[in-house]
Amino acid sequence: MTLEEMKDVCQQVRADIALAQSQAAHPGSLSCVEIFSTLYLQAMKNESVDQVDRDRFVLSKGHCACIFDAVLAHRGLFLPVFASSSLEQGAAAAVGLALESHLQGTNQRVFAVVGDSEMQEAQYWEAMMSASRHKLSNLTVIIDHHDEFRELGSIPLKMESFGFYVIELNGHDIEQLMAAYSVETSQPKCIIANTSKDNSATFKIKRVCWSGKNANTDDTRQFA
Repeated sequence: MTLEEMKDVCQQVRADIALAQSQAAHPGSLSCVEIFSTLYLQAMKNESVDQVDRDRFVLSKGHCACIFDAVLAHRGLFLPVFASSSLEQGAAAAVGLALESHLQGTNQRVFAVVGDSEMQEAQYWEAMMSASRHKLSNLTVIIDHHDEFRELGSIPLKMESFGFYVIELNGHDIEQLMAAYSVETSQPKCIIANTSKDNSATFKIKRVCWSGKNANTDDTRQFA
């Protein structure tokens, strides 16, 4: 798939989500459009549910489930995903999957998308310590980072201190994301994707009040 084709898919996914958002979908999910699209349409090995060596994906940022479903529809797949309750539990589940693969020698890659707010929970950091201790080079943690709500300090320095190979990039830049996925390292990898909530809907970007508010009919026209 060419870069322009990927951009077209991302635009269509946004249009799909715009329709859902006028009903019940969580608006903040649009920050992950390029992340999910590049993973499932380009980077991950996931031809079918029955593919034994397929890559694994954990959506720890559970309120982005609507964008996940939209991307899977474009991919023509419906694959099971870990559904966390408290958000930070997804990171721990991803470490467990990566460790299982590591111990069995299959080296299946595991990708986990987490939100920056999860990083305030102890369970998240305990999981990161385990990933570093077991040298889970098959694990990639992707942090959907926008700092409207909380000041976390230097996330790159924090993740590096926990033994991760860190890449910071523009989370809406398809080429940067694809290059980051292909980096090979002997450490677990962390991609800090700096994003804007509801990217491309300029009337909403950086407005915290839209974090849990649905769009109306007039709003949806501006998404697509």
